Amino acid sequence: MPIVRELTFIDCENLLSQEFPPTVDSLRIERYHGQLGSLFEASMQVERCLQHLYISDCSSSISIGCLPTTLRTLEINNCDKLEFPFPHSHKFLERICIKNSCDFLISFPLNSFPKLNMLSIHGCKTLESLYVLDGLCQDLTSLSYLYILVCPNFASFPKGGLSATNLTKLKIGQCDKLKFLPEKMHTLFPSLQYLDISDRPDVELFPEASFPLSLLKLDIANCNKLIASRMSWNLRRLSALENFSNGAESADLKSFPEEGLLPTAITSLTISGISCLKILDMKRMQELTSLKELWLGDVTVVISKPLLALYCRSTSGQELY
Repeated sequence: MPIVRELTFIDCENLLSQEFPPTVDSLRIERYHGQLGSLFEASMQVERCLQHLYISDCSSSISIGCLPTTLRTLEINNCDKLEFPFPHSHKFLERICIKNSCDFLISFPLNSFPKLNMLSIHGCKTLESLYVLDGLCQDLTSLSYLYILVCPNFASFPKGGLSATNLTKLKIGQCDKLKFLPEKMHTLFPSLQYLDISDRPDVELFPEASFPLSLLKLDIANCNKLIASRMSWNLRRLSALENFSNGAESADLKSFPEEGLLPTAITSLTISGISCLKILDMKRMQELTSLKELWLGDVTVVISKPLLALYCRSTSGQELY
């Protein structure tokens, strides 16, 4: 008899009578209308090996119940009535992806997932915050990737800061109520290499906060208030920064770059969506001795000297050299 490693159920109403082989490590459920909590209770054998669970397009009210202790990956897609299994602790889950789902999820308790390596929440309409109990949580050393996108009610990160010493990539976008980036990023995110912030005009750095020295790439788009404070970022202290992308309708940005804004070691620079920009200051651009690529999109600038590589993109998307 062949060993069954993966199972997929589509358009099923009742899985209680199913007997799962004890070797199953990946389970995929699509358009299911039953009680998923009962699924694991009735088929305990699946808990022996199950490591990956994918649930999608379930329109009815669903409660997962207590997840198997062997589970490593959980993906939930287009299940707006699915109830997430809180407050249970899931000590071994490493990857959670939630997209357009879990309308009952208001606050995500990071304490419940001490081994979490990746958390991606996209399109959760009710999510308001991430939180940790008892102030700073020292058990998030496994967290490497954190994405919070298109969550219109998301307003805050843990008070006092989020201790994630191995976080390498943070992406935040279209979170309409978010006012401040995480506190103490410069000390609590010492390994952060990629920071992407977009489509939040009012967001700004937390008072007395700054960007981590470890940053390799900083991408900021449509964050006017944040861009307006750019001279206080002290980017020149970021000796590792290689790529900087700046896109915002900032009325005070007529000439770029300003004196002292960018570190000289930067190799790639992108400027987009800044219709008010009139002059690209080539004298200061020449101070960027490591610069190899300059990308200009949707802007009209005056250029007096050529760079090693210059890429211009028209509004139609055509690349001009």
